[in-house]
Amino acid sequence: MTKNTLKDHVKFGSQGARKKGINDVIYRCRHIKRWYEKNKERTEKSAVFLNLLASVADYLEVANEGFDKHISILAMATRNQYELNLRITSLINDEKELTNWESEGITDGIQAHEGFLYMSGESTPYSAIVQEEVGRLERLRKKWNLPIVKNSMGAGNLAGKVGLKDEHDTFFKLYSKLVHPSSYLINAKDYCTDTFFPILEINVQFYAVSSIAMVCEALQIPSKISKQYGPKIDGS
Repeated sequence: MTKNTLKDHVKFGSQGARKKGINDVIYRCRHIKRWYEKNKERTEKSAVFLNLLASVADYLEVANEGFDKHISILAMATRNQYELNLRITSLINDEKELTNWESEGITDGIQAHEGFLYMSGESTPYSAIVQEEVGRLERLRKKWNLPIVKNSMGAGNLAGKVGLKDEHDTFFKLYSKLVHPSSYLINAKDYCTDTFFPILEINVQFYAVSSIAMVCEALQIPSKISKQYGPKIDGS
């Protein structure tokens, strides 16, 4: 009996064709962002969504660079595209979450700098600079009257909040097994690469295209702009 695997049912083009297709989507992200910044007034909402759009393009570039390298690179890019998609979905579902997301960035910055101080010691030449940055972030949160967010919301909680828990349970476990040096990946690297590479390739593009469509809708990007470059985006 012939062995039947997932890769037997999923077809994809040459490496050159894959990179060109993804480059088209990257260009679309950059083009939409430049157009908006040139033609529309900057708002709190647009700043948040355009930053997310730029990150979609960034992780597509990571994916493109990872096609001929270790599968963990593509897995990381795919997982991050998934998380970006979750975040964009949550912000569209409830725009009140915009302020929480902005404040979460301040919390992340403070924790990162505090971690640096803990590892390097408070007597280093950089300690005063780091402490000043922590103070600046705290003042910024107070200036804009942002809520205090003690910890970032994990992908699992975010998925549950937007009604995507089943998808999270299905795919996030896979991504984690391929991102981290799991026993499965270490001991069956060739099988993992052959079997799961096409799934990652499809999903990294699916999440990116979905995210672009949502950002275009949220910022009311004209269809002639959103469709000007790259492959078709449903709903744009």
